[in-house]
Amino acid sequence: MTGRQDLYFIKNYSMTDGIIKSFEPIGDKRAVVLILGTMPGRESLNKSEYYAHRRNSFWHIMDELFGAGFSFEYEQRQKILVQNGTVKNLSHFFS
Repeated sequence: MTGRQDLYFIKNYSMTDGIIKSFEPIGDKRAVVLILGTMPGRESLNKSEYYAHRRNSFWHIMDELFGAGFSFEYEQRQKILVQNGTVKNLSHFFS
């Protein structure tokens, strides 16, 4: 635990054998667009939301494409993505 002890104090994350796990996917098997990203950052882990930091461009882009921006609560933004046939983190569908 050298240098990264702070990770153990982040709330709302899943950790197994020292590995931080991501969130459940947004979307379903009917999705036609796949959005891949990296492991969620500290702000996202704290809020249990994908791309939670306001400076991240993801939700700004989703707002332009689908009207799913920060003006909506996270749950509503997720619903908008699903309604528009997108899925975030498809790997959960194959595990």
